[in-house]
Amino acid sequence: METLGFATISDTTAQGAEHRVMATVRGGQYSMQGQGTPAQGQLVVHASYSGFARVMAGPHAVGPIILVNGQPTRGRWGANVFMLPPGHHRIGAKLRQTAMGRAEVVVSVAPGTCTHLYYRAPMTAFGNGDLGSVVR
Repeated sequence: METLGFATISDTTAQGAEHRVMATVRGGQYSMQGQGTPAQGQLVVHASYSGFARVMAGPHAVGPIILVNGQPTRGRWGANVFMLPPGHHRIGAKLRQTAMGRAEVVVSVAPGTCTHLYYRAPMTAFGNGDLGSVVR
């Protein structure tokens, strides 16, 4: 299979130990390599928009805000990779700092696995976003 891309994720634990994990994309599948904590799992949030929303956003569209257990992170259009401890996590996504396009789910992350979620921005400024485990 052809390697389409990769991302290196660094994380420093509360004890000061640094863990580096490389996520490699191969035909749509992500595999973790490196010195990651085996007790962690990987969450990939794929963010996209289309149709009239894409035309209105233009080529310099700002990515969505992704919330992991209520903590906001500036996302980008495409794959957003998070290393999380095992368990249930509340994942949300929205556009900008407002509630526009808001969507939220609770997802279970298992150690050593990769969980995929797909976020689709709304077609209009007043619509809700769509977030789930199926490509929208």
